[in-house]
Amino acid sequence: MRQVPMKYLIIGSGRVARHFEHYLGLLKIPVKTWSRRHSNQDILLNSLQDATHILLAVSDKALAEVESMVLSQLAIASQQNSKVLVHFSGATKLSKSIAIHPLMSFGNDFFSLEDYQKIHFTVFDQKQSFETLLPGLQNPHSQVPESKQEYYHALCVLGGNFPILLWQKMNLEFQKIGLPQSASQIYLEKILENFIRHPESALTGPLVRNDKITIEKNLNSLKDDPMHGVYKAFCIAYEGMQKATGHTQAETSIGNGSMKSTKDNSSNAKRPG
Repeated sequence: MRQVPMKYLIIGSGRVARHFEHYLGLLKIPVKTWSRRHSNQDILLNSLQDATHILLAVSDKALAEVESMVLSQLAIASQQNSKVLVHFSGATKLSKSIAIHPLMSFGNDFFSLEDYQKIHFTVFDQKQSFETLLPGLQNPHSQVPESKQEYYHALCVLGGNFPILLWQKMNLEFQKIGLPQSASQIYLEKILENFIRHPESALTGPLVRNDKITIEKNLNSLKDDPMHGVYKAFCIAYEGMQKATGHTQAETSIGNGSMKSTKDNSSNAKRPG
């Protein structure tokens, strides 16, 4: 049986859509694009009929509406069951489209082919292979149960989005007290480098040292700052993570501005030297 060559249609005009169009172009894979902003429904119908794989690269809030529109157009052409529908949201579940989340932050600048090929994809489908859903791509990938999708995305936000808020806050306040933005660059670069090389031991600072005096000083200096609650929340989260992993070296409890430490006997034992 003759294999039908894949033809991609990307629906959307944002960063993810542009990056995927560029990536497929670098791979010499046929791709067309359509967006509600620039094209009409007649063009969409023709593009859908020609495509084998339809990629919904739109915002989460627009996904359900766009999927419904696509399915309606495919029904007109009696092709609603002959296409592969994929969307790229890590947080949203749709009735017909399969979620495949690229674990990457897409900016305005395109990547090299080598960097695109390093992107890890998370597939929330246990029945179809990555090669079937995105033929022509040889990226690393994992298949995760759909029941874990929302938790997975929460972890992405925790690790990929929230640190930016902290770094932006630090840079802003540094500038207010006279430090240039460049001052923190090597600091943050080294922190990230250390984490990539040694993720289990990269954390430093007063939490790891169980330095209650320094933590109290930090909290007092932030008492009128919105980040005061964030700092306390990290202390509480760190304590919970230590307990969950069986570590008790730096278990701390935070009340209304006060802290008390609890350690096991082994942490109070005298050490040689």
